[in-house]
Amino acid sequence: MKFKSWWRHRSVASATVILFIVGYAILFMTGVSTIRHLLDNLVAGYLITWGLYGMLSNLPRAEVGKRFILTTLTIGFCFLLAEGAALIRLVDYRGIFGTFDSRNALGSVGRRFDAELIWQYEPYYSFEADYQGNLGRALCIPPDTSQRVQVRYDRLGFRNSRDLSNADIVVIGDSYIEAPMVPHGVLSTTLLSELQGKTVANLGNSGYGPQQELGVLKRFAFALQPKTVVWAFFEGNDFSNARQYDLKIKMLSGKNAYWQDIWFRSFSRNLLALYFRSTKECEPNPSSQRYMGQFRDHTNAATPVFFASSEVMTPSDDELKGVSRYILEA
Repeated sequence: MKFKSWWRHRSVASATVILFIVGYAILFMTGVSTIRHLLDNLVAGYLITWGLYGMLSNLPRAEVGKRFILTTLTIGFCFLLAEGAALIRLVDYRGIFGTFDSRNALGSVGRRFDAELIWQYEPYYSFEADYQGNLGRALCIPPDTSQRVQVRYDRLGFRNSRDLSNADIVVIGDSYIEAPMVPHGVLSTTLLSELQGKTVANLGNSGYGPQQELGVLKRFAFALQPKTVVWAFFEGNDFSNARQYDLKIKMLSGKNAYWQDIWFRSFSRNLLALYFRSTKECEPNPSSQRYMGQFRDHTNAATPVFFASSEVMTPSDDELKGVSRYILEA
């Protein structure tokens, strides 16, 4: 009789565990559509697991309760410790988890909020990456592991190899000037410095528009006392950047900027972003494939050459006047 009772108890326990595992496997196989859905599943799974442990354990219920409280408090303390490191800017989990959000001005690692420029790079921020480039991404070409690109920013958050107190020439603009995907030696500002034999300051930043570039000119360029200022203007997106500037400033005004900055660098956000990261295979951009030609060398060997698709837009009269006003204000 004792054997039958033991066997019956073990069978019930095993069936309960199997049913629990199968049920949650089916639940997660259905997919998680939202962050709230995922959090609900995690909390429910945690509580039900403890309930299952309490039901099957031979320990007194009071002891199981103590273990539950101690474990929960430990997990909560570790979570607060991880988030606290991001809160005091000791850790930026975007860099640890490799989770970025190009749709938001503060969505990339190494950036901080600026009330006028919307964002700037952190002083002396640096990173290394295998070379790929915009066209490489658009065409789904894997990064070239044989070319390691080292990118470094100065104390003001601009792409200069050293801090500058003055410069003969200052160049401002957007990604064409910053060029965060290529080595320092082939930057347009580096080549200009070599050709002119003069000190050239690179004050470009990806995604900047006319209002931000004017701010860079007034706050940073003039302080270097340059003899020449080159303002690079790109028709492809500078007009749209100018149009979106006021909206972005409004969205990031006041406390919104502070909390967005904390949220994007936080442990929670980046852990969730890692879970929801798309597993869809890269698909080549059709427009980039259309703009292709062939370069033939002296042996008549053909090498395919790709060109970025044209993004040039036709601005309205008001947009032309607005951008002209920023340039004239300089």
